[in-house]
Amino acid sequence: MFKSLKWLYTKIVSLKSPAMISQHLLTIRLQIVLTVIKVMLLFSPRGFASLFKGSPTILYWPRWPNKRNCVLYKLRYVLGYRITTNPDDYFHRMIEWEDITLRVRDRKYLNVIERFDCINAKCLNIGKDHVEEIFEEVFGYPLSIDPLSFRGPAVQKSKINAMHDGKVIHCPIEKREDGCVYQKVVNNEFDEKHVYDFRVLIFEDKIPFVYYYYHLKNNRFDTYAWAEVVKHIDEVFTADEIKKMLIFCQKMGLQYGELDVLRDKDDKKIYIVDVNNTPSGPRINRMSLGDFSFAIIQMAKTFDDVFIKFSKKLLSISPEDKKYVKAYKGASSIILALAQMVNLFTEYIV
Repeated sequence: MFKSLKWLYTKIVSLKSPAMISQHLLTIRLQIVLTVIKVMLLFSPRGFASLFKGSPTILYWPRWPNKRNCVLYKLRYVLGYRITTNPDDYFHRMIEWEDITLRVRDRKYLNVIERFDCINAKCLNIGKDHVEEIFEEVFGYPLSIDPLSFRGPAVQKSKINAMHDGKVIHCPIEKREDGCVYQKVVNNEFDEKHVYDFRVLIFEDKIPFVYYYYHLKNNRFDTYAWAEVVKHIDEVFTADEIKKMLIFCQKMGLQYGELDVLRDKDDKKIYIVDVNNTPSGPRINRMSLGDFSFAIIQMAKTFDDVFIKFSKKLLSISPEDKKYVKAYKGASSIILALAQMVNLFTEYIV
């Protein structure tokens, strides 16, 4: 029996690349950890009480959250929520979900979802140029520079979210590139080999904790190499900075999401460089197991408290309003499929 299982395992492994095997093992590890957290929450007073209330249903529209890259999918699992992308279903809460920088929405559609207090209904533009504009308005100092007149190093990157195509250039330049923003180089050095930023979690007016994200200095615009949890936000931000970050989110229409924030070692100021309204959340292979577990538990509790706890009434969209909701399908399925293929390929080679 044992020899047969060993032979079968050897055959299966031989059909897969090492990267794919590693990814499958990582997925199994993640599922085990999430299941343990789910059981822990179930046997807490909060979880025990939920057994008598039933499971809330969240309507995602217009897109289904990606299992691999969506922290809300993990939170849904540990909290026992039901999720749907069918506007014909009854639901307790609705969230506007589409992994795209600029959401083009019809006014009639927006009127409908705003009546249901849809999460992130007003967060339509997370382009870096818009982030720069709102940041300067709230904080009173700029992140952007004029590359035609500025002298010295500057950051050039795409306006589109999650491109990770930033590079340091020397200004002045002769001509701006279309679709790009130009920003000051923030001195966020951690040590000789690393830079760092803060990942700030937003749940309406609540920031349960933040992460330190560490990047290799020679690859500073790529995804983070390692993360650590900062449990008390006042350890890294002043009360005024916290207040302004929340005002910034209100002006962006961001009720749920994450911010990338840098602190400059020279001028001591913070700079919001990116906004994500479909965050992927922590990666189990890029932080300690203790930090990962703490993050999932705290996010689950905060999401439930802020968005679900008082949403006891089942909601439904009227037949008249459904035509406006169903008329909007989000980005084309072909573009979405290509984006998912790129994400999948990137995960396997990282």
